[in-house]
Amino acid sequence: MFKMRQTLLCVDDDSFFRKLYSMYFESHGYHVITMDNAQDALQALHTQCPDALVTDWDMPGMNGLELVARATLTAPDIPLVVCSACGDMELAAQSLLQGAWAFVPKESPFLVDLERVVRKVMVRSRTRREAKWAEAGRPAHQMAT
Repeated sequence: MFKMRQTLLCVDDDSFFRKLYSMYFESHGYHVITMDNAQDALQALHTQCPDALVTDWDMPGMNGLELVARATLTAPDIPLVVCSACGDMELAAQSLLQGAWAFVPKESPFLVDLERVVRKVMVRSRTRREAKWAEAGRPAHQMAT
């Protein structure tokens, strides 16, 4: 069966991190779409159909927590991961309560940790979709990959 590369939508107002995400995840086999703000990312959830979304927490305008809350309502099956240079437990808890699947502090070696988390949430998302298909009486091999 042909398997397409998984698409990762990365949202960060800092161009350094957008380039870093792109270079790192592309080198690990992902198709990466980057956005510099949460509003554009919300639109991209529907037009680009990513397999997961990674967002910075601290951004001007709509921050990462607001993005997660809105994305959870409009695209509930897409795994959401929040990253922040401010890696305190309260922020991590707030992220999870808003609907994020994971929180990753931007501390060294955060890209390795982030890639591991992204892989895990994508597997969990696929398992959920397969379970929904099974409940509907459809074989999992008919799912689009």
